[in-house]
Amino acid sequence: MFTLMFGDYEFPNQTFVLKNFRLENNIKEENIVRKHGVIIQSPYLKAKKLTISGIIHNATEDATLTQLLNMQKNLFAGEDKLYYRGDRYINCFAQKIIPDNIPGGGNALLDVNINLIAQNPFAYSAGLSYTNIENHEGETTSFALNYDGNVFSEPIISVCPLGSTINSIELWNLTNNNQRFKFTGTMGMGLTAKFDSDLYTVLNNGVDGITYFNGEFLTIIPGNNQFQVAGLSCVIEIEYKNRWYT
Repeated sequence: MFTLMFGDYEFPNQTFVLKNFRLENNIKEENIVRKHGVIIQSPYLKAKKLTISGIIHNATEDATLTQLLNMQKNLFAGEDKLYYRGDRYINCFAQKIIPDNIPGGGNALLDVNINLIAQNPFAYSAGLSYTNIENHEGETTSFALNYDGNVFSEPIISVCPLGSTINSIELWNLTNNNQRFKFTGTMGMGLTAKFDSDLYTVLNNGVDGITYFNGEFLTIIPGNNQFQVAGLSCVIEIEYKNRWYT
């Protein structure tokens, strides 16, 4: 049986299970403020509410109390990764921990219910991010990326010029409604411009470059994604995690 983990904390006694990790979520449309007050409109899923239930049982009241206090200390430390199965996790924080005595067990036997909230309702692949690296040799070229998640992913896209300075680069995800962005900032040879589709930021060699960015922050959709790039020679790196509704 898989032992639930919250960050590095393991739930005790192997009795704790995730009770209501539902498939459905409501999508709501909201204006999201980007850097410098620029408004973009983006749909997002509402926060997910989770419940974990289990029993703390020991030979003595002191041992059970120690485990309960340790649980409270770890779960109320802030948002962390809840590993609910071996290959994936969801980011969440504990809202409430409710211990209750079990009749006949005294204080050595506690029934515990834990309420958690995942502000980002998606589950992510455990372990390192995936990276897709493409060498673009100038003019217009295409490449493919296959994505195994079942909900869109928001990658970090890095562009590093090869051979000369670049003053313009344009990138499309043709599969995802022809999403496109164009960056007209000066990128020095061997330096990197990073476009973060999760945080809506652009860093050109570590410096804010959002004023040179036009278009959309690209996302990846389930299955095969066909990309197209136009500009001078560069290396394009797309870093992402698979993610799921559950």
